[in-house]
Amino acid sequence: MKVNKVLTWIMMSFALLIASVSAAVIIDDFEVQKDNGDYVLLVSLHNNDANATVYEEVSFSIDGEGSVYNTGIIRLDTTDVVVLSYNLRDAISSYNGLMRGESYRVTVSLETGAAATETFLFGTESYSEDLELILEEISVNNIEAKDIDTLQVMNGETLNFDLRFVATANVEDARILIMIDGYEHTNLLTSTDIFDATEGKTYVKSLSITLPSDMTNQRDYVVRIIGANGVSGISYKELDLFVDTDRNRVDVLDLVMTPSNGIHAGINFIANVRIKNMGQMNQESVKVTIAVPALGMSESSYVSNLNERAIMTSDDMLLFVPETAAAGSYEVIVTTSYNEGYTTSSETFSLNVLAPREVVEDNLLVSFKNNVDLSADSTIEVVVANPNSKSMPISLVPVENAWSTIEVSPTLFMVQGGASTTFVVTVSPKSGASGEKDVTLVVKEGSNTVNEFVINGFVTESDSDIDWMNVGLVVLLIIAIVVLLSLVVSIAKRRNDKEDDELSSNEEYY
Repeated sequence: MKVNKVLTWIMMSFALLIASVSAAVIIDDFEVQKDNGDYVLLVSLHNNDANATVYEEVSFSIDGEGSVYNTGIIRLDTTDVVVLSYNLRDAISSYNGLMRGESYRVTVSLETGAAATETFLFGTESYSEDLELILEEISVNNIEAKDIDTLQVMNGETLNFDLRFVATANVEDARILIMIDGYEHTNLLTSTDIFDATEGKTYVKSLSITLPSDMTNQRDYVVRIIGANGVSGISYKELDLFVDTDRNRVDVLDLVMTPSNGIHAGINFIANVRIKNMGQMNQESVKVTIAVPALGMSESSYVSNLNERAIMTSDDMLLFVPETAAAGSYEVIVTTSYNEGYTTSSETFSLNVLAPREVVEDNLLVSFKNNVDLSADSTIEVVVANPNSKSMPISLVPVENAWSTIEVSPTLFMVQGGASTTFVVTVSPKSGASGEKDVTLVVKEGSNTVNEFVINGFVTESDSDIDWMNVGLVVLLIIAIVVLLSLVVSIAKRRNDKEDDELSSNEEYY
């Protein structure tokens, strides 16, 4: 019991001692410094009492985080200066909840009430110890970004950014960029105009980016806010976007019209609509309608089993441009109806109706047989037809060549509209000509050349080119063989006659 009283007296005395001397401790300096990705809290304490040793307790807190760290009792001898070093990760219990790119105010406090505050940027990207612009607030579509982990948006939606920042120095020709990473087809980027900022002033800049309607949904993207162009330091900020899409959505990608360069009044044309399911649900049946209200035209088709992210093209739709349609551009409305008819969407295109077509003369039609035998005085028939309504003077003119002479009959003929005539081309190969040869002919209307064509053929070797010397040698060889055979036969016959005579003589002897 006595021991407890003694201990209690000692503790009370010690507390009174601290209370009586702690007022002598002051904070000389307080800084937040970055070291290999960590943040170090440096506190310099000074015992201002030259007559006594004092004891002090130090704590840290971050505004708005509600976390406090007590370092324990620190001893300072007379006129002593102590520098304390703490890792922010250890000194702040809510360290893991700090958001990258945010600016925070950290306060060091002494038990006696003395305190000092330092502002720092949390995050390793684009960190600068001499920040010129500090982003204090970022909102997207009127939602403060720091209050959410991930911002959910819809593809095709416009994102409006409001940036509030304070200048800690005079800045000239500054610019702030906002970019979205992850979209493969183009860069999603916007920036402020160049501006100047004055130290101590607070500014608000507004920017916007429209997300592409075909942006892949159900996935995350990253928004980066960066200072550039004269800004030596700025609070770097990253936001996470989760891009979603409608439950039921079918987009019209394109309208294809045939012919594509315009339609004449009184003419039919074919139209096809290309669509894509950009929603979350499969669509069993999509009705596609093409309408030109100004011309009273409309036609529909159906696309079945359009699965999520699938692209399909409608069947051919035949439309007729009225004969009374004036030349010009007309609005075409393509409407899709889906989700059992509860959801519709539409896109507009243009139809170009052409002025009445001028009558243009058609080309003459030429017909002939190709790959022909062009040996001695060969003839080729070439038929020329006039598909126009008026008569035309037609001639067929051969182009000279080195291997033959060519004649055409008739040389000139008046071909009636809708009729045809036959030209006879006679080809006479020259001596020595053989092998594959070409005959080039020109069709003329009056003095104007309207067509030029080539007839392919071949020339076989003519009799005049036979080597008679070789023929003579062959004949002499054949004669020699005949003479030789005759001699052989004659000798054989004489031998047989002699043998018969000898045999007859022997028989008489016996």
